[in-house]
Amino acid sequence: MTRQLSLICFSLLFFTQGAPAAELSEKALQGFARLSLECIDKEYPNKTSHIVEADGDRRSPKEMHPLFFGCFDWHSSVHGHWALVKALKLSKDEKLKKEIVERLSAHFKKDLILKETDYFQKGLASKNFERPYGYAWFLRLAQEIKTLDHPQSKEWQENLKPLEDQIVKVYMTSLKKFNHAVRIGLHANTAFSMSHIYDYAVFTKNQELLDLISLKAKEFYLKDRNCPVEYEPSGEDFLSPCLAEADIMARVLPEKEFGPWFSKFIPAPRIKNTVSVQIPGDFTDLSIVHLVGLNFQKSWTLQRISQSLPKNSAVKKEIEKGIEALNIKGAELMARSDYAGTHWLASFAIFSFTGANLK
Repeated sequence: MTRQLSLICFSLLFFTQGAPAAELSEKALQGFARLSLECIDKEYPNKTSHIVEADGDRRSPKEMHPLFFGCFDWHSSVHGHWALVKALKLSKDEKLKKEIVERLSAHFKKDLILKETDYFQKGLASKNFERPYGYAWFLRLAQEIKTLDHPQSKEWQENLKPLEDQIVKVYMTSLKKFNHAVRIGLHANTAFSMSHIYDYAVFTKNQELLDLISLKAKEFYLKDRNCPVEYEPSGEDFLSPCLAEADIMARVLPEKEFGPWFSKFIPAPRIKNTVSVQIPGDFTDLSIVHLVGLNFQKSWTLQRISQSLPKNSAVKKEIEKGIEALNIKGAELMARSDYAGTHWLASFAIFSFTGANLK
């Protein structure tokens, strides 16, 4: 694994320099896709996050989640599948693409998806299971498949529809109940999921969902000032709460309003902290290794923020200096990670390098 990751990092020397989101080489894309292929059918080790009720539920991860049981946890499996769909779109390697199609076809079966859907419809265990992070990545996956030009994409879309509809329903129900945003650097962060699901709502023309996210984002964040970027990151963060918030506001505010809001939210003298590279103290620790992914999340949010700022903005220029460095260093750090990182980092790398967060 380490040798494979080292080769990926070496191949990153051959992407296009100078753009906010550097273009992945074919070799790097294939390497990242292989990491996802290696884990989507790997059931153990596994962190289920499943509440065991009084009846003493003893089902295995695969019995509970026959589709998304691999890659250590449900959400990592979901965005691992997203990474494979993205690689299927972008790769020129026919052998790899054939393997991806075979694996996805085996997973995106109607009966498996109906069992996943059933889980989200029943019981205490599913009330806040994967809320909101897993929801966000699943809807990002559903959106990606809708734009896939492949003979089997329509079948996959139709099979995934019941789970897609159910997750939209439970997300909207839960978001309406929140009176305050969750502002941490981990899975429960409200702004992170909003950005992903906002893009899904735009693409699917779901006006009710779009209006709800816009309303809540403004309710939570419009009056925010002086985000404490100096206090970031916490020791286990894989996302920046300040940048995640700016990411969703870049979507819900017109550009002429976003620039003034952002200048008060993260004033120019404090921008430098947002582009700093983070290096974990232990690459085998499941939580501390989150800091590797933080570099990618910072990069892709900064890409979107930069895109929403005026062309002559000094802050925009400062941000763009750091975007590429965050991507490259993130990929280099992946080479030092074992399964603690490789079960999920490939999707973060692909998302950032391909500019998937841009308009």
